[in-house]
Amino acid sequence: MAMEKTKTGEIQVGAPISDFEAAVDTLQRLQREGTYQIFLAGEHRVRLVGDTDAFRVSLASSLGPDLVESKRADNLLDEVQAVLQVVLATQDGARAARLLEEAVYDDEFEAAKEDQDVLKRLRETLNKKVEVVVNKLRSEAMRERMKRLSTTVGPLLQDVDFDVVSQRRSSTGNREISLPFLRLTLRYSLGTKAQWPFLPPPWATNLPVATEALELDCDETDIDLLVTRLLQAKEFLKKAIEAKIEPKET
Repeated sequence: MAMEKTKTGEIQVGAPISDFEAAVDTLQRLQREGTYQIFLAGEHRVRLVGDTDAFRVSLASSLGPDLVESKRADNLLDEVQAVLQVVLATQDGARAARLLEEAVYDDEFEAAKEDQDVLKRLRETLNKKVEVVVNKLRSEAMRERMKRLSTTVGPLLQDVDFDVVSQRRSSTGNREISLPFLRLTLRYSLGTKAQWPFLPPPWATNLPVATEALELDCDETDIDLLVTRLLQAKEFLKKAIEAKIEPKET
């Protein structure tokens, strides 16, 4: 992560803490609204899934309209993603802060090593960023998902892509489909297949993953069926979880 400085030339760890907090709050709000999702695609691999333009517009209400046309929102998302991924990997705020200091913001701390006041300020800012992520983004559901992913040997869902097919002609039956339909692509990785020749560091985000794909031709009827069944499955799982954590009568 490139070293950043304030307008007065002071060293800082990533984005200003006010910008970082605003980005976390925006991500949390969009997640509640269902327009953004924090998705664990592997045991410690965090993906932020959603419309980046919508994130920029929403964040601009806090940080100013110039944000929409700049890379500032993208950089903030990248930093939040990296901090959250380290927090999940270490499972401890203090350890996460130490690892971030040594591996992600090492240039900043190296540049400030002769000034104890600056070092103290940098550590306070970094600890605050970790605290914000722990309190607002990390959840018990994430920890339970990490446990499950660490033991999975079957396919792991990575993403769902879709394309609109506007026309198709059959070469065998000489039939032409002119009404648009969707081609859904379910991308998944295999839990038993090693993705990299070495274990990547926890702060490395958006690493390429080898995936398999299942393609489905869908119209509105197929999509309605998928939505209906998935909502039923979600409700069934919710009841199973509630029954599991329900306190036993004494």
